[in-house]
Amino acid sequence: PSMANIQPVHSPCCCINYRRAANTLTKYYDAAFAPIGLTGNQFFLLNSIQQLGSCNKSELAQYTSLDRTTIIRNLDTLLKKELVEPAPGANRRNSAIQLSEKGRNAFTSGLSIWQTLQDQVQQVLGEGNLPTQWELFHRIEALEHPNP
Repeated sequence: PSMANIQPVHSPCCCINYRRAANTLTKYYDAAFAPIGLTGNQFFLLNSIQQLGSCNKSELAQYTSLDRTTIIRNLDTLLKKELVEPAPGANRRNSAIQLSEKGRNAFTSGLSIWQTLQDQVQQVLGEGNLPTQWELFHRIEALEHPNP
């Protein structure tokens, strides 16, 4: 068969189906944020840093539930883009960061894009399905920290 005729297999695997959905959403958000030079993940981190005010890598990893390696890689990109800067009083021991003026502007520009995306995705999912969706997300995240 030629490559054009290959269809993705419909897997019974929960993990692969959630990964596919996550990949689709990531591409969708990345395309929407591209005109302002961000990815969806970069906007998510800018939002998280904005919420925290200033933070170090460990605090950001804990707040976002992302591993430190992912945080460090993404923060390097945000630093290169001059969207984050050292927080006042930061040094080698306390490497706190905060949004730069450019980062605050990018975050503000991204808010309306994010809201439009949220509205579109929620419309696709259906209002009535949203409470179930949030419950399922919480249950899946609980797999990492099961109750004793």
